[in-house]
Order: sequence, then structure tokens, then C-alpha cells
Amino acid sequence: MNKNQTKKIRNGAITPKSGKITVPGMIFFGFMIVVLPLVYFKKTLDPCLMPQLFTASLFLAIFWIANFLIIKRNFFNRNNFKPIIVWMAVGYLFISILSMFFAVNVKESLFDISKTIVFISVIILTLNLLNESDHWVKYIPLFFLIAISIALIIGFRQYAVEVMPAPDRLLEDGRPVNYLVDGLMAHKNLYASSLFMSLPFLIFGLIQSQKMLRFIYGLITFLLFVMIILLSTRAVWLGILIAVGASSIILLVYADKFGLPTKFRKWALLSMVAILVSGLTVVSSISSKDQFSPIERLKSIFSSKDSNNIYRLHVWELTTNIIKENPMTGVGAGNWKFIAPRYYHNYNFKLNQLNWIGPHNDFLWVLAEKGFPGFLFFVGMFFMAFYYLFSVIRKTENGNHKILALILIGGFIGYLVISFFDFPLERIVHQVWLAIWMAISANLYFQIKQKQPVKKVNFYWLWIILILMILPIIYSYSAIKLEMYVVKARRAQHRKDWKGLLEDAKKIPTQFRNLDAEAMPVYYYQGIAYENLGQYELAKTCYLQALYDHPAKVEIMNNLGLMYFNLKQYEDAKLYFHKAIEILPDFFESLVNLSATYIILEDYSKSLEYLNKIPKNQWDERFYKRAEYLEQKIRQKSIQK
Repeated sequence: MNKNQTKKIRNGAITPKSGKITVPGMIFFGFMIVVLPLVYFKKTLDPCLMPQLFTASLFLAIFWIANFLIIKRNFFNRNNFKPIIVWMAVGYLFISILSMFFAVNVKESLFDISKTIVFISVIILTLNLLNESDHWVKYIPLFFLIAISIALIIGFRQYAVEVMPAPDRLLEDGRPVNYLVDGLMAHKNLYASSLFMSLPFLIFGLIQSQKMLRFIYGLITFLLFVMIILLSTRAVWLGILIAVGASSIILLVYADKFGLPTKFRKWALLSMVAILVSGLTVVSSISSKDQFSPIERLKSIFSSKDSNNIYRLHVWELTTNIIKENPMTGVGAGNWKFIAPRYYHNYNFKLNQLNWIGPHNDFLWVLAEKGFPGFLFFVGMFFMAFYYLFSVIRKTENGNHKILALILIGGFIGYLVISFFDFPLERIVHQVWLAIWMAISANLYFQIKQKQPVKKVNFYWLWIILILMILPIIYSYSAIKLEMYVVKARRAQHRKDWKGLLEDAKKIPTQFRNLDAEAMPVYYYQGIAYENLGQYELAKTCYLQALYDHPAKVEIMNNLGLMYFNLKQYEDAKLYFHKAIEILPDFFESLVNLSATYIILEDYSKSLEYLNKIPKNQWDERFYKRAEYLEQKIRQKSIQK
């Protein structure tokens, strides 16, 4: 290759093809597949979410700059913007930004927007890097093999150290003990779904590799299934079952494209029916007294009596009500958690259940927050991915590409099933890997079309991308600092070090976010400190700001009511206690405080009314004495009349 050709390659006029992924490709895929899942920072409330967003966005910005300004490569050629899937993602970002105008808390939209910018950037870069090599399919599975090997080592170690020696099947908070196995994903369900997302490339690596490498792929794939069984994540189980079934049907439909004889179709169809019938028979006939056994967990997926299913269905129902009231605009990216509590009074929810910041259904989540326009762009990305992959099966002559397309179709189907019950949309690693899936789908499709000369796009696009990349870097860095100080503040609160709590709480940055990872307004911590230092007026001011940031947080309403009570402003105190129980009718603290407030206001009948709303199993001696006192006061008033 001469100097002129080399120069054209760097400028984006020619796309080089070789049997190996270039150094930038090795760095990019190695980082995004192997390194990013290892980012884990214990000093934040969520050790993965913001640290991984910061790491991914910083890496992408450096990668853009290094390739443009140092290596002088132009990733912005028209071929990378040709796939409709890219414009679906751009449209989704645009709707996310537009939804901020309908948000209760605009700052909470910044996370969704930052994550989507990273998602689009990964798609564009992956598309370009895949064009460098005709044999990239041999290397990307290796990166997944390494990543999942590390993840399984961590997971099995956690199982051996934390789960096996555990004396009880349940943790103190009532969760199964296997929740202690989370790999480096902060939650076992997210760990299980990340394992699932590696499966298409592990299976493809197993098919295309030979000898010892094939054995290693097979061993890791087997261990992966063992871990998924141990984790008992029902959404992933269902995703795998439906993905396998759908892939098998597609294989039968397109058997001629894979060179399979007609007899194979008949026997395969009979085998599938036999496996399905026998599987259903076995599962329905076997019962176990252990509710955490694999069989019982599998049955519980479709059980109408399962408490998790009942709660999930109620949350989905209230989400559909949000959608009906905001069908086109949505309530704003990241704002479901502010609107959902308005509907809690219709359901028998308890305070300890209300720890969800989304509906555990990505489709409903997008619909509720971004309306039908956002939903169409969201679903459109998957539609285009399926279109690309089915086109590859029908049209390409490359056997490996057909096999990978079939496996990826199963992967997308499984991912969508998991998304119906969980929230991979929130997680950085899941979205980065999904972006790689989508870019690979587009690359496979465009390889069957006639090669066209690569044309550069205006250089100003670089600066647009770099400016956009500033947001997730600054946002995630600020969010990490916020969570670090929240952790310190909580420790001080636990020690009852109110001055230390106030000092740490004042350091919490709120320029880009004003809620912590569990949706608690950060001004709450200053309020708690001032309250316990006896400075009720300052505590009231902080609680008012916290309630402004999260208008439906019942704990804030209750504490604000207490401040008004302590300041002897009883009518205002009563107002906020009432607001809390309008959301949660049996909210214990507010019912107790409201009863006490009505005593001060000498409305003994109302006081007794709200005292009786407290479930009797929560009564202690003081409540019986108060009830007796109130009944006596009511009788005295009656006699006086």
C-alpha cells in the first residue's frame, strides 16, 4: 500500500480490509466488552451505574479525540450514517431531550440523555471499526469469552463464600440468599441478564472455533447456564426459553437457506413438539415444598398468587394509567418515579415495597416517560435490527453470517422478553453491548449490498459529537461525587453524628442531580441534621426544597409535617400529614402524627379516626392508652353538649 492510499485510509476515503482487527478496534472492543463490566466503585450508593457511565463516556471522548486529532482518522463517513437504525437512535435521543419540557424534575432527565448519547456513540464507532476487517467475527466472541470467564469466576466465588455457608435460605430483609451473588452488576438479576447477553457470541464462538478453543467455549457456556440456574432469575429463564423456541422455528422456516434437508424439518418439528409437551408435563406434575427450588420458581412465572407477580401487575396497571393521561408527551425522561405515587392509593402498597424507580418493564417505561413518539423510535431500533438479520439469512452467501444472524435474532428476542420484566435499559453495560449487537446487525446487512465508495461527512460533526460527550462526562462525575457524599452522610446519620451529617450533606453537589440512587432528595439529609440539632426552621426549609425536588416522597411530607408541628403551626402540619396518607393510606408515621395533631387541635373524633386506621397488629400499649383517652374526651364533649 503506498503513501497516498494510507493517507486516504486515514481521511476516511478508503475503508481498509484485513484479516485482523486493527489496534483501535482491539482497544475499543476490549474496553467495552471486557474492561467496562469490571468498573465497580464501592464508595457510591450504586457501585456500577454512575461509575460505568463516567468510564464509558470518558473513554469514548478520548477515543474520538485520539482518532481524529492524533491518528487523523475520520469516523464520520456516510456509510456509518446510512443504517436507519442509527437515525432511530438519534430520533430516540431527540425525543428524550424534548421530553424534558414535560418533566417535573428536569435534572432527572439528564441521566437518560447521557446514557443515550453513549449508546449512539458506541453504534457509530462499532460500525466504523467493523468495516476494517472481514474476519472480526472471530475476535469479538473472544472478548466476550474473556469477559464472561471473569464474571463467572467472581460469581462462583460469591456463591461459595456467601451463599453455601449461609444458615438460612433468606436474608434479614426477606430476600433469597442468592441475592448475594451479583458478579459486579449490583444486583443478581442484572448479573444474570448480562450473562445472557454474552450467549449469542459464546454460542457462535463455539460453532466456529476448533479443538481446545471450542472446548473452552463449551465449558464457559455450560458454566454460564449453571450460574443462570443458581441465580433463579425468572425473566432470564423465560428469555432463554422463548429465544431458543423462536430461533428453532426460524431455522425450520429457513431450513433451505441453511442447507438443511426436508426430512430434517419434519423430524425437528416433531422433536420440538415432543420436547414442549414433555417439558410442560414434567413441570406441571412435579411439585416441591421449597418455594425457591428451580421447578417452583419456573412455575411462579405464570402464577397469579405469586406476591411479586401481583405487585408487578399493579405497577404495570398504574403505568398504563400514566400513559393514558400523557400519551404523546410522556411525563419526561427519568420522571416516572415522580408521577407513579399519585396512583398508589388505589393499591395495597406498603412503604417497604416502594423502592422501584421504574415499572420493571422497559416498554411501559419508555411509553410513560417519552410518549408514543419515543416508543416508536425505541421499538424502531429493534425492528430494523430484525429486518437486517432476516435479510442476511435470506440473501447472504456467507454461512457464518447466516448462523450469527440466526443467533442474534434469538438474542434480541430473549433481550426483549427480559426487558418486559426487568430494566436492562437503565444499565450501562447492557446498553453498550446492545449497541454493539445493533451495529453488528447493520454491518452484516450492508455486507450483502454492493460496496460503495466511502464519502466523508463534514468535519463539524466531530465537534458536535465531542460537545455532546461533555454532558455524560460532567453529569456522571457530578453524580459520583453526589453519591460519595450521600454515603458519608448516611454513615454520619447512622452514628447519630448530626453535625457531621450536616457538614457532609452541605457538600453534596446538586448542579446536575438532586436525588440519590434510591430517589431520595439530597436536601433530606440537611433536613435530618437540622431537625436533630433542634433548628426546626432550617429543617423546614430543607424539607420544602426536598419536596420540590421529589413532590411525591411521603417520608419528606411526614418530616415536613413534623417541623410545622414542632413550630406549632398545626394547620400546616396537618396538611402535609394528609398529603402523605393520600398517597399511602396506611402510612404508619403520618397516621400517628396526624392523630397527635388532632389532639392538639382538640378534634378528638378525628384523632381517634386516624388512630383506628393504623392496623391493630401495629398497636402497642401507648396506642391503647391513647384510644382510651380519646374515647373519654369524646364522651365528655358529648355530655357537655
